[in-house]
Amino acid sequence: FVGTVTTVAMPTAITTLAMPTAPSHSLPPDAPARYKALVDQYDQTSFNFYFNSGSGALDNKALVDVGRLVDMVTSTRAAHPRKIVLVGFSDSAGGRRENQRLSEYRAKAVATELEAQGLVVEDAIGFGEDLPIRDNATEAGREKNRRVEIFLTR
Repeated sequence: FVGTVTTVAMPTAITTLAMPTAPSHSLPPDAPARYKALVDQYDQTSFNFYFNSGSGALDNKALVDVGRLVDMVTSTRAAHPRKIVLVGFSDSAGGRRENQRLSEYRAKAVATELEAQGLVVEDAIGFGEDLPIRDNATEAGREKNRRVEIFLTR
């Protein structure tokens, strides 16, 4: 799980990327309780960090999104300090235990980069292959499932 993360600075602050998430009762009934609690207590940003298969390296869009997240959080820090919770996921290729570790590794890799940029990451957790957002039977679906979601304190 070796990967590097580089940031791309964005010229303007973006302050509308966080939004309240749907209540946890709209999640699948088998969603992990910890994830349901995050949805109920935090705002989820409108973007995710994506990864290549079996990797902790961010894709090109994610590199831009690191800068967007830094801009968003730092532009509102004085008026409304926000902590970040990162939630990693994997596709279903490979073993369940390996996917769990990979999802945690991805969340921690993003946390390391954000902390290097001066942000406070409250937690970085992984849910493995749970809660896919696309069909794992296709490569396009697996690509979307290899993600880290970003939650911000309200």
